[in-house]
Amino acid sequence: MISISDLRSGQRASAVVNSTALRRLAIPLIGLLGVVLVALPEVVRGRMPGDLGDSRFNAYVLEHGYLWLAGRTASFWDAPFFYPFPLTIAFSDNHLGTAVVYDLLRLLGYDRDDAYRGWYLFGFVANFIAASYALRRLGHSYRATALGAFLFAFALPVTAQSLHTQLSYRFGVPLAILALVRFERSRRLEYLLATGFWTVWQFYCTIYIGYFLCLLLGAFAVASAVHRAGATPLSYWPRLMLVAWGNGSARAHPFPACRRRSSRTLARLVLSLCRNKSALRLRPSLA
Repeated sequence: MISISDLRSGQRASAVVNSTALRRLAIPLIGLLGVVLVALPEVVRGRMPGDLGDSRFNAYVLEHGYLWLAGRTASFWDAPFFYPFPLTIAFSDNHLGTAVVYDLLRLLGYDRDDAYRGWYLFGFVANFIAASYALRRLGHSYRATALGAFLFAFALPVTAQSLHTQLSYRFGVPLAILALVRFERSRRLEYLLATGFWTVWQFYCTIYIGYFLCLLLGAFAVASAVHRAGATPLSYWPRLMLVAWGNGSARAHPFPACRRRSSRTLARLVLSLCRNKSALRLRPSLA
C-alpha cells in the first residue's frame, strides 16, 4: 500500500524533473528568439545581409568554392581576378571553414542568393550552440548559459558588424577557450590539441577573428601560468609553442607559395597599373 509520504515524494520528484526540463528548454528557446529577432530580419523579403562590398566578395568566394567542388573551375586558389597575380583567394578570407554549409544548400537546389542567406543564418545558430556547449561544460546554470550564449551570438557588438558577413562565424572562439581551460585544469594533451584544432578552424572561418583569438588564448595562458600557485610559468611555454606551431603550420598553405609566386608577378602588376590598366581586369580567356 502506498503511503501519503510516498505520494508526496513522488510529486516532489516529478516537480524537480519538470523544473529541470523547463530550464533546459530555456536555452533553445532563447536561441530561437535571437534568430527570429536579430538574424532573420536581415534575409527576409529578398534582403541580402551585409553591404555592397564585403557581401559581394563573400558571395563570390563561396560560389567560386562551390564551382570548384563541382568541377566547373580549374583551381580554387587561383580565382580569375587581379590578373596576373596568382593565388588571389589567399589574399583574404577563403571560407574553407564554413563553405560546407553553402555547398550543401547549393547541392540541395537553392540558388546562390538563397544559399548565401542560409549560410549567413547558420552562422548565428553555430555561434549560439558552441557558446551554449562551452558555458554548460564550464559549469554554468541553464539560465546563465542561455543569457551568455545569447550575448555571444546576438548582442549589439555583433549586429554592429553585420555589414561584414565574414565575421558572422565565431563558433571556434568558445570551443577553443573551453579546451584551453580544460587543459589548464587537467594538463591532458588532448585538450591542448583541441585548442589548436578549434583555433585553426576559426582561422579558416575568418582570418581576423582567428588572429584575435590567438591573442586572447595567449593572454589567458600567460595569466593562468602567473596566477597558478606553485607553478613555474616557463613550464607552459613549450606547450604554448606547440599550439602556435600547429596553428601556423596548418594555416601556412598556400601563403608561402603565394609569397614566392607573387615576387615574380608583382613587377608585372605594377607595370600594368602604370599603364593605366585596371587591376581588376579578368584573365584574357574570360574577358
